[in-house]
Amino acid sequence: MEARALLRSVSARRAGIDRRVSAWSRGWRYASQRPAVFGDAKRVVVGARVVINDVLLNTVSGRIIIGDDALIAHGVALLTGTHGGVVGRARADDVPTEGRDIVIGKRAWIGSGALVLGGVTIGDDATVASGAVVTRDVAAGITVAGIPARPLVRSVSSTV
Repeated sequence: MEARALLRSVSARRAGIDRRVSAWSRGWRYASQRPAVFGDAKRVVVGARVVINDVLLNTVSGRIIIGDDALIAHGVALLTGTHGGVVGRARADDVPTEGRDIVIGKRAWIGSGALVLGGVTIGDDATVASGAVVTRDVAAGITVAGIPARPLVRSVSSTV
């Protein structure tokens, strides 16, 4: 292959890779694997300096908005999708397209294996423990754990 043709080929491949990476990165960094998006990737809004690992982002029923400096660990699922009250085979098609946004605040941290369901807001500086299932809003600065996720209560000892 002629040198110019080879250079054009390499440049074209590099440009294609750059386009894919920039479409995915938008300010995010991912440590191991690219997040998987089920639904429209344009419905994912990511702030600056966000770290996202191998995460499932389901945007079928709403947007996912992630604030600046948020950390999302391995195996997290952010699921806007839901199925209505229909039973049987029709359940597969009974999926709303709007109204189940997930909002993750600035500096929030979501631990490995956590599941966040649609219609939930996680406040700034909040922490979601590994394996938690978040079904309700999490206030700013609060740590939640469990299934379903509940705020952790810290006991204050009177002795030092």
